[in-house]
Amino acid sequence: MLVKHPKYRKLLSKNQLGLLVVICKFRFVTVSLLSEWRNKNASTIYERLLVLTEQGYLRKAYDKSYRLKGKPAVYSLTAKGIRAVRDSDASFSELVYRNQYKNSSASEQLVDHSLAIAKLCVKLERQYDSTLELFSKAEITRFDVFLRPLSDVYIRRNTIQKADPLTHYLLETVEAGTLTWILRKRLRAHQEWYEENEGDDWAFTENYPTLLFVCENTNTEKRIQQMALNSYLDFEVMTTTQERVQSGNVATWLHGWDDDDMMEFVEL
Repeated sequence: MLVKHPKYRKLLSKNQLGLLVVICKFRFVTVSLLSEWRNKNASTIYERLLVLTEQGYLRKAYDKSYRLKGKPAVYSLTAKGIRAVRDSDASFSELVYRNQYKNSSASEQLVDHSLAIAKLCVKLERQYDSTLELFSKAEITRFDVFLRPLSDVYIRRNTIQKADPLTHYLLETVEAGTLTWILRKRLRAHQEWYEENEGDDWAFTENYPTLLFVCENTNTEKRIQQMALNSYLDFEVMTTTQERVQSGNVATWLHGWDDDDMMEFVEL
């Protein structure tokens, strides 16, 4: 691939700044993820990331271990990149910026989780086009309406008429082997959050977001479904698996579990 020597500029262009904002949204990204999210050719994205890296706005993580594992290079904001986003019209909280100053020392687990969430968002964006708006954890941190710890993604459906009821979701990923008591505690935390905050001046009164759980395997999915069925909840719970999401099918979500294999998968 022909690599052009980066041209240095005193000011960031609108496209460059937009790319930095997207990277702040997901925290860690790869060329392929940005290419799909921005609907741009991978070579174009690579060259733009090269320029921003050479100018000191981005950090590129790639070494021999990445090559051996078949992992792509991972990009994140440097201190200079964070300052550029902070000085723009982006609306991230100071907590997000403070956390991203630690990008260079982030654990492999955090990086992999961030990339998995970005990949999931790209897939949902492709499946539902412009009918859904996807907000990452970095984007919703500044809103105190959401339960802490925050869900991975907040999803809102674009309504045709302003008077239409809001359809929205909170998405959380669940690893295989997550202990049942941890899953039960998380469901209970959402219910208690609703009960504590329900009131006329609360955004989610009588319309708490549907909880979406993306499970690593069907065993974990079944446990969540059974817990939801046996709990009193003021909101709906829907589940899917990583495999079904990545299959490309839109109808991948379950409202309930049927041991007779008569389960009906639905769209969001």
